[in-house]
Amino acid sequence: MMKNNQPSAVVNDSARDYLPFEKFVNVHGKMSYLAMDAATTHNLNLFAIRENYDFEGLEETVEQIMKGLPAIKRIFAKPILRLKDTDEVLPIESVRVVNHRSVSHAVSHSQLWDNITEQDMTPRKLLTVNHKDDYAIYENIVFVHLIDRILGIVSKNIRILRDMLYGHGDLHYNILDRENHLQYYIAMGKLHIGYVKDYERYRSQAERCLARLTFIDEVIRARLSSAVYQKCRGRKEKAPLKKTNIFRNHKDYYRIYSLHKWFGEHHGEIMANEEEKTPFSSDGYDHYCLMLTLFAAGHFNFRFDERPIDFSHPDLTASFGKWKLQINRVSCTDHSALRLTVEKDVAYTALLIPTLQAEDRLAAKQSLRDATNANEVQLLAPVEGEDEIVFCSVYDIESFRRIQQILLRAMIYADRKWKDCPFCGASMTMSTDNGDQVAVCDNCRTGLSLRHCPQTDRIWAETAITNHRPHPRPSRESEKRDPILYKRYLESQMHFRNIFPLAEGAKCICPECGKLH
Repeated sequence: MMKNNQPSAVVNDSARDYLPFEKFVNVHGKMSYLAMDAATTHNLNLFAIRENYDFEGLEETVEQIMKGLPAIKRIFAKPILRLKDTDEVLPIESVRVVNHRSVSHAVSHSQLWDNITEQDMTPRKLLTVNHKDDYAIYENIVFVHLIDRILGIVSKNIRILRDMLYGHGDLHYNILDRENHLQYYIAMGKLHIGYVKDYERYRSQAERCLARLTFIDEVIRARLSSAVYQKCRGRKEKAPLKKTNIFRNHKDYYRIYSLHKWFGEHHGEIMANEEEKTPFSSDGYDHYCLMLTLFAAGHFNFRFDERPIDFSHPDLTASFGKWKLQINRVSCTDHSALRLTVEKDVAYTALLIPTLQAEDRLAAKQSLRDATNANEVQLLAPVEGEDEIVFCSVYDIESFRRIQQILLRAMIYADRKWKDCPFCGASMTMSTDNGDQVAVCDNCRTGLSLRHCPQTDRIWAETAITNHRPHPRPSRESEKRDPILYKRYLESQMHFRNIFPLAEGAKCICPECGKLH
């Protein structure tokens, strides 16, 4: 990706991050696949680091949060609250507090009497006073706003730093495994040009910041069930920050006031989780997804013809052995998608829908699903961990391998005989495993087998690597507990040969019912 100006430490993937791809298309126009592939090693990087990432600003932010963390923990444990008395008329069996007001109220309201005699009067209902703790004072609302803002900054930067460090670790592990085809190592080498040489500049800073951010995140999230946060969450205080008596005289609340004021001076007044309003279009991400798809197919043994690529209206064909691949674009209302059609014995079609805005995703998927007869519809978005989304980001080195998973699945389902290995192209031999027929490639150890779903009575294909047991390698305890990061390590060790999601232990989840059999 060409040079681009990034905002300071708090960033998210947005249309701005993909402007270089839109500019590249506008400048170069049409080109062949070979020309595009050559450009990926010069001025079109499909994997990049955030070049202007402000480590100094991030470390200063983390230092300010760490100074305020003891006060944050004490306020979570013992916040200042206001006692609120409310009068209620309740049945006598529910009354807990009786005073002179209860008696005078009963005397003047005869409709609440149950029985009256010459000696006494039996009330049916009485006035009582309920004492309630009111957490929603101005200072607590400001405190909760600050907590949300800290969590927003921490979570965004944890994701960024984790991707930076994970990219380098993934290259190290996979280069040693030697279980992929040659094109995979060529692809990884191209993606790392211009990246590895800059890595050592920020490695120590990234590791230090990530450790402190993870600590802050764990400390705060462990306390989000407290009453002060639950009662004040969602309340908006439109008035400007003011130094009240509590902020002035209480040492913990004074620390919160100072930290809130510091954030306003150094990070502006945008609250946490508020989406950045950007005037840019999503054309850049569309072009990025197309280039990534071509790059993934070209480094998965497919060979494209020499016709120039029209990035606005692509219509490309490629072949690998007896498999034929066609890539073009389809549109429906305001949405468009890349259509991948793989043919061998039968045709298998997958739609890839690039989306940046969250509100557009489900609508795009539904409209395109209704308008086509595709075998599968996949949403592409730079969002990690969301259901039904294929994570494709210019800041994630493994994005092209997720496209290759879709291609591998299409190749397997387009082949009815399984005589040719879809991974390396060598011949496959049939064997028997517990009564099931299994196709195995002696060259790359890829195994294919048919599985039966007892709940839906459907047949689905499962992939495996013969005599291979993955051992995910998260280095920190916090990473081991992170399900998203664990899944990334697991798929990386499976070399992305699984065509359906994996559960713990690398067992494939049934795509028909979503369970393990």
